Amino acid sequence: MTRYAIIDDTHPDLVYTGQWRTEPALNPKTPEYNNTVHATNDPEATITFNFYGTVLNVFGSINAPAVNGYPNASFTIQPNAVPIKHFNQSGTVPIIPAENLNVATSRVEMFKSGKFAEGNYTMIIKADGASANGPTYYFDFLTVLTPDSIYVEDVILDDNNDQWDYKGQWINTNETGNYLESLQDSPASGGSAALGFHGTEISVYGSLKGRYNASIPLGIFSIGGRDEKHTVYAGNVSTDAIQAAAVNSSLQNFLLFQTTGLPDIGQKQYTLTIDVPAQPTPTSASGTASTTSSATLTTSSASGTITPGPQLTNQPWQLDYVIYGPSYALSALPTSTASSASSPPPAGAIAGGVIGGLAGLSLLVLLFFLWRRRSQKAAATSEVKEEFSTAYATSAATSRPTLAGRQSSIRKGARADGGSGPVLDISASSPLASQDGSGGRGAGTSSLSMMSGPGTADTAYETEYTGYGGRRPLPPRPVRELDGGVRLATSEYDSEVVEVLPPSYARYNA
Repeated sequence: MTRYAIIDDTHPDLVYTGQWRTEPALNPKTPEYNNTVHATNDPEATITFNFYGTVLNVFGSINAPAVNGYPNASFTIQPNAVPIKHFNQSGTVPIIPAENLNVATSRVEMFKSGKFAEGNYTMIIKADGASANGPTYYFDFLTVLTPDSIYVEDVILDDNNDQWDYKGQWINTNETGNYLESLQDSPASGGSAALGFHGTEISVYGSLKGRYNASIPLGIFSIGGRDEKHTVYAGNVSTDAIQAAAVNSSLQNFLLFQTTGLPDIGQKQYTLTIDVPAQPTPTSASGTASTTSSATLTTSSASGTITPGPQLTNQPWQLDYVIYGPSYALSALPTSTASSASSPPPAGAIAGGVIGGLAGLSLLVLLFFLWRRRSQKAAATSEVKEEFSTAYATSAATSRPTLAGRQSSIRKGARADGGSGPVLDISASSPLASQDGSGGRGAGTSSLSMMSGPGTADTAYETEYTGYGGRRPLPPRPVRELDGGVRLATSEYDSEVVEVLPPSYARYNA
C-alpha cells in the first residue's frame, strides 16, 4: 500500500532559518493546505527537515507570475540522495493557465525527488532566488513516501490512486492548481466512489466549477459500519458556489466533507463511500403533461401546453484528494476495504509471557542442578565401592595391621629379641612421627617396635621415650582397636592373631 505522509508548513519538525513569515491563504478561491503558507524574500532563508522514506516532494504557491515573476529556490536531499536542484530549471516550472497569471495558484509541485534507497535523510530548501524587490517564495507543504512499517500522522491520497473503487462515469481531468494536477469529475447519471482507510478521521477535498443548485446534493458521504449519512450541498462548501453571478467561477482545494473522532479500531479499516445522485433531466411533449423530477420547475401556457421551465441542476463537481490518519504499521494488512487484522497484543499478555518464560527458565536450571548433584553422588558411591574392594583384597593378604589415618614405614633392622625381620618404625624421621604437628614432646624421640619371633606364642613389645629427664617407661602395652570402638587388652597368654583392619579403615592401608 502506497502511503504519502503530508507535512504542513506549520509542522514542528520543520526547522526554519532566516526571515520567514506566516501568511493566510493568498487566494480565497484556491486556499493553501490548512489555510496557511510560509513566505520569505530572504535569499539566505532555509528550511530543514529530517525524515525516513524513499521519495520527497515539495509544494508551494505562485503569486501572480505575470506581475511578480516566478520565484526561485534550491532543493537538496542529503546524504547523496538528490544533488542541488533549482525550482526554475527547465521542465520544473508548471504551466500556469492564462486566467491565473494575475492571481495566486496553490498546490504547485515545486520539487520532485524521484525514488532513492530507503533510509534516513535530510531535506534542505534554500530560497536563494528570493529578494526584497523580487518574487516571494511560498512554501505550503511536503509529502514523503513512507514504508508500511512506520507510524504516519496524516496520509494524503490522490483521486488517481488505485485504492479508489469508482462506479459510474467518473471522468479524469488534469488541471494546474489541484493536487498532482488531477481531478475526477462526478458522474451526471449517478455513481459512487469507495475508499478503505485506517485512522480516526478523514477529510475529502475537491473543486466546484460553475453554478450549483442549493437544494440538490452534491453527494451523500458515509463511513462503513456507522449509521450516519451526511448529505453535502454546494452551500455547505461555499456560498460562492450558489451565487447566480458565479457562472464559470472555479473553487479549488475546498473541504467537501470531514469526520473526526471515529473509534480507534486498531489496524482494521473503515470504508468511506460517496454516493452521487443522478441529476434530473426534463422531458416534454406538445399538448401533453411533462413529467420531471421535483427539481424541475414547470409553467403552463394559455394553449394548455406545459413546457419545462429553467432546469435547476448541478454541474459536475470534482474529487481531488483525501487526508486520513493516523496510520499505523500496515505491512501485514491486505488492501481490501473489508480487511481485518489483529490488534497489537495488550501489555498484560506481554507481561504474562515474560513472567512465564522466566519461570520456565528457572525450572530448567533447577532440574539441571538436581541432575548434576545426583550424578556426582552416584560417581562418589561407585568410587568408594571400588576402593573398598581393592583395599579389602589387599588387607586380607597382609599379616600385620596398619594404623588408621597414618602411613607405615617398613624397614629392615634388628629386633629386641635378637631376631631379624621387618620392624614397624614410628620415629621422628618416619612419616608417622608427630602427626599432631608438634614434632614430639620436647626435643626427644620416640620409637615403637612390634616384634614377633619364630616359635613364640606371645608378642613382645619394647617401648622407650628419650626426652627431658632421661629414659622413661611408657604406658602399658598397646591395645588392638576393633571396629565399633571396642578396645580389648592383650595379655601374654594371647595366641598370635592375624590382625585385619575393618572395612571402614581399609582405605588407609598402604
